[in-house]
Amino acid sequence: MTPIDAMSGYDVIVLGGGAPGLHCAEVLAEGGARVAVVELELLGGTSFYWGCIPSKTLLRPGEALTAARQVPGAAEAVGATRPDAAATLAWRDFMVSHYHDRVHAARARDAGVDVLRGHGRLAGPRVVDVGGTAYRAEHIVIATGSDALVPDVPGLRTLPGIWTNREVTAFTELPGRLVVLGAGPFGVETSQALVRLDVPVVLVDRGERVLPREPRPMAEAIGSALISDGVDLRLGQEPTGVRSDGGEYVVEFAGGDAARGDRLLVAAGRRPRVGRVGRRDDRGLHRHGTAVRRRPHRDLHPGVRGPPRLRHPGVGR
Repeated sequence: MTPIDAMSGYDVIVLGGGAPGLHCAEVLAEGGARVAVVELELLGGTSFYWGCIPSKTLLRPGEALTAARQVPGAAEAVGATRPDAAATLAWRDFMVSHYHDRVHAARARDAGVDVLRGHGRLAGPRVVDVGGTAYRAEHIVIATGSDALVPDVPGLRTLPGIWTNREVTAFTELPGRLVVLGAGPFGVETSQALVRLDVPVVLVDRGERVLPREPRPMAEAIGSALISDGVDLRLGQEPTGVRSDGGEYVVEFAGGDAARGDRLLVAAGRRPRVGRVGRRDDRGLHRHGTAVRRRPHRDLHPGVRGPPRLRHPGVGR
């Protein structure tokens, strides 16, 4: 690690250039602070490239077509029964800027934020190392976001090729049949988007209804809508094992039932992305389950601290 240069000091360094981290950095810079944001991948983060933006884009064509077919006059004018998959994916690519972050980078620079590309980690009190160069800051904000949580189902964590939010929002060919584990917001919207693109979908959850954190009447109405769309909804089923068989993923349940698909999406929640950020001694970042200790000069963004790990609550906080 190179020595700390006098010119490399900041008031605040934000680790993570997702939507909340960028928003935090830009607001602080506009208030007169010297701010840098550190990003290893794409500025804009999960929400823009592998979450909210592409998932809603994939959902919208089917939503619009379904609505049109329910309106007399419009229904007679609509010939197609399914959205055009190629056009839908092309629109998805446009909406995520073809996986390039030049717009986000320009906005950050215009706000007076320095963009540091690379893997950032805590290298001591008020010190961040980025690719071997040390930067000092009076305050450090950890806004590294979250990763998909893969539950401890026998066989699942060692099975190659499973999909998470990244793969299912960035695919270039529709799957032949999709099995979704988890009926939370992402699992529900992905199931509806794909089934309306003519992909057979099996949605599995151990709970008795979809969207367990939402009011029961709303969740039950959404569950009915999924069934009406053609989703094979299997609630109250606890997976006992996952395996591959002849190019298919097989999710097994107690009693001998199983769900099969050529793709398996895990949509079972999120976990904080902190494993590669902190030191392992008493001066750095310490993990206690999903909790992380804070220091006077260091703050943890709510997207790391706890649920809901979604874009708009993250920016709002």
